[in-house]
Amino acid sequence: MLAEATVRVAGSGTAALADRAGLYHLSSTGATSWYEFARAIVGDAPRPRVVPIASADYPTPARRPAYGVLDTTRFERAFGFALPSWRDALARCLAEPA
Repeated sequence: MLAEATVRVAGSGTAALADRAGLYHLSSTGATSWYEFARAIVGDAPRPRVVPIASADYPTPARRPAYGVLDTTRFERAFGFALPSWRDALARCLAEPA
Protein backbone atom coordinates (compact mmCIF):
# COMPACT_ATOMS: atom_id res chain seq x y z
CA MET A 1 0.00 0.00 0.00
CA LEU A 2 2.91 2.31 0.62
CA ALA A 3 4.14 1.67 -2.92
CA GLU A 4 0.65 2.36 -4.30
CA ALA A 5 0.50 5.63 -2.37
CA THR A 6 3.93 6.59 -3.67
CA VAL A 7 2.84 5.94 -7.26
CA ARG A 8 -0.31 7.98 -6.69
CA VAL A 9 1.62 10.92 -5.26
CA ALA A 10 4.30 10.76 -7.97
CA GLY A 11 1.55 10.65 -10.59
CA SER A 12 0.35 14.08 -9.55
CA GLY A 13 3.21 15.59 -11.56
CA THR A 14 6.37 17.47 -10.79
CA ALA A 15 4.69 20.89 -10.47
CA ALA A 16 2.24 19.59 -7.87
CA LEU A 17 5.06 17.85 -6.02
CA ALA A 18 7.20 20.99 -6.04
CA ASP A 19 4.33 22.91 -4.43
CA ARG A 20 4.07 20.28 -1.69
CA ALA A 21 7.76 19.64 -1.09
CA GLY A 22 8.60 18.72 2.48
CA LEU A 23 8.81 15.94 5.01
CA TYR A 24 5.73 13.79 5.53
CA HIS A 25 4.87 10.80 7.67
CA LEU A 26 2.94 8.09 5.87
CA SER A 27 1.65 4.96 7.52
CA SER A 28 -1.58 3.09 7.88
CA THR A 29 -4.15 4.82 10.03
CA GLY A 30 -4.85 3.87 13.60
CA ALA A 31 -2.60 3.05 16.50
CA THR A 32 -1.57 -0.19 18.12
CA SER A 33 1.13 -1.69 20.30
CA TRP A 34 3.65 -4.26 19.11
CA TYR A 35 1.78 -6.80 21.25
CA GLU A 36 -1.58 -6.01 19.62
CA PHE A 37 0.06 -6.13 16.18
CA ALA A 38 1.60 -9.56 16.90
CA ARG A 39 -1.73 -10.85 18.25
CA ALA A 40 -3.48 -9.66 15.09
CA ILE A 41 -0.95 -11.57 12.97
CA VAL A 42 -1.09 -14.79 15.01
CA GLY A 43 -4.84 -14.64 15.63
CA ASP A 44 -6.27 -17.44 17.74
CA ALA A 45 -3.55 -19.97 16.90
CA PRO A 46 -2.22 -21.70 20.02
CA ARG A 47 1.37 -21.33 18.81
CA PRO A 48 3.33 -19.16 18.91
CA ARG A 49 2.20 -17.76 22.21
CA VAL A 50 2.33 -13.95 22.30
CA VAL A 51 3.10 -12.42 25.70
CA PRO A 52 3.07 -8.68 26.33
CA ILE A 53 6.13 -7.14 27.97
CA ALA A 54 6.97 -3.63 29.07
CA SER A 55 9.35 -1.65 26.88
CA ALA A 56 11.75 -1.50 29.81
CA ASP A 57 11.96 -5.31 29.69
CA TYR A 58 13.22 -5.19 26.10
CA PRO A 59 16.24 -2.89 26.17
CA THR A 60 17.61 -1.58 22.88
CA PRO A 61 20.63 0.62 22.12
CA ALA A 62 18.33 3.33 20.76
CA ARG A 63 16.10 5.32 23.08
CA ARG A 64 12.48 4.94 22.06
CA PRO A 65 9.59 7.27 22.84
CA ALA A 66 6.89 5.94 25.13
CA TYR A 67 4.27 6.78 22.50
CA GLY A 68 5.61 6.68 18.95
CA VAL A 69 2.59 6.91 16.66
CA LEU A 70 3.18 8.79 13.40
CA ASP A 71 0.85 11.70 12.65
CA THR A 72 -0.14 11.51 8.98
CA THR A 73 -2.44 14.56 9.03
CA ARG A 74 -0.04 16.74 7.04
CA PHE A 75 0.21 14.13 4.28
CA GLU A 76 -3.56 13.62 4.18
CA ARG A 77 -4.18 17.37 3.85
CA ALA A 78 -1.51 17.86 1.19
CA PHE A 79 -2.40 14.90 -1.03
CA GLY A 80 -6.07 14.33 -0.23
CA PHE A 81 -6.00 10.70 0.83
CA ALA A 82 -4.95 8.41 3.65
CA LEU A 83 -3.84 4.81 3.80
CA PRO A 84 -6.34 2.30 5.19
CA SER A 85 -6.31 1.22 8.82
CA TRP A 86 -3.44 -0.97 9.91
CA ARG A 87 -5.89 -3.84 10.48
CA ASP A 88 -7.19 -3.62 6.90
CA ALA A 89 -3.64 -3.35 5.55
CA LEU A 90 -2.54 -6.37 7.61
CA ALA A 91 -5.52 -8.40 6.42
CA ARG A 92 -4.61 -7.59 2.83
CA CYS A 93 -0.97 -8.58 3.39
CA LEU A 94 -1.95 -11.87 5.02
CA ALA A 95 -4.46 -12.67 2.27
CA GLU A 96 -2.16 -11.97 -0.69
CA PRO A 97 0.53 -14.46 -1.67
CA ALA A 98 4.08 -13.18 -1.38
